[in-house]
Amino acid sequence: MSDKALLIINIGEHDSAIYSRPLMKLYCKKYGIDLVELTEPRILLQGDDASYQYRIFEKFQIYDVLNKYERVLRVDTDVLISPTAPDVFNCVPSDCFGVVYEDCGGRAEQRYSQMEIVAKSYAAAPWGTRRYFNSGVIVASHMHRDVFKLNEQDREIIMHGQLGGCKEQNLCNWKVRQSGCHLHELEFRFNHMSMFSGRWNGSPHRLDSFFIHHAGSQKRKPHRMQRDSRILGRAWHSKTARLPWWSKFL
Repeated sequence: MSDKALLIINIGEHDSAIYSRPLMKLYCKKYGIDLVELTEPRILLQGDDASYQYRIFEKFQIYDVLNKYERVLRVDTDVLISPTAPDVFNCVPSDCFGVVYEDCGGRAEQRYSQMEIVAKSYAAAPWGTRRYFNSGVIVASHMHRDVFKLNEQDREIIMHGQLGGCKEQNLCNWKVRQSGCHLHELEFRFNHMSMFSGRWNGSPHRLDSFFIHHAGSQKRKPHRMQRDSRILGRAWHSKTARLPWWSKFL
């Protein structure tokens, strides 16, 4: 057993990790990391917003996992890992909370306005222009465990308060800010969402990144993930080192 884990929360009617799990297993084997997949709901919260999937808050089960492991890489099930990905635990100091910021490429104002809603719910100081990260890929250590402990105020706000649109992600940002822990910025290649393929970022190809995050349209996601998982799967079992490495697998 390792003291480090890659954690995925796979709760729902369908297996949402069908395309990502095989690549995660290869990544974990390469770097000696345990793969932990949780499939049972334990947070069990339901709020007033009928359009929101409150089971996303099950990602806060990382609180319990950090009692067993010293360090945890929590990854959404729609993230595919490239064979070029380095050991992320070597990229984030153990006393820091590792994140990829997404308040860029024109998203800053919208993200900050979301966090002002959260600040009002907690009757706290305004968010201002503090940085905002995506919670689809985060690195946390045991010392950050309490960030993921949902107290009574958190639960009340989740169920009946206002957390904006990206509720779980907004709450995660809020609790990290409130904890005062040190954040370590990872480059976008550790959480390449479609926004990072924009011209503002030099139009990089998603497959040149380490972690490809298929966030966004649920309708098109399965097809895109299946396509990319096949490319990445062949690459994982190839000895090619040329760049762009992925071109030979298209």
